[in-house]
Amino acid sequence: MGKIEGFFNEWIQAKYRHHDELQNKEDERIKRKENDLASLDSTAEAFEEKMEFTSVEIEKWLIKNQLDK
Repeated sequence: MGKIEGFFNEWIQAKYRHHDELQNKEDERIKRKENDLASLDSTAEAFEEKMEFTSVEIEKWLIKNQLDK
């Protein structure tokens, strides 16, 4: 039984190592995706702020040009 137990233990340990490798790869992939999403969110917020500023500037320009007529 000792040889069979040894073989089984090695086989189980190999499965655990393989699982750990897969888990580490997935953790890294998820971390990269989270960073990408954070960057995208930041870019979207900056774009929204620029659009709001532009909207205010256009409104000011329209009011000024309507009063000049």
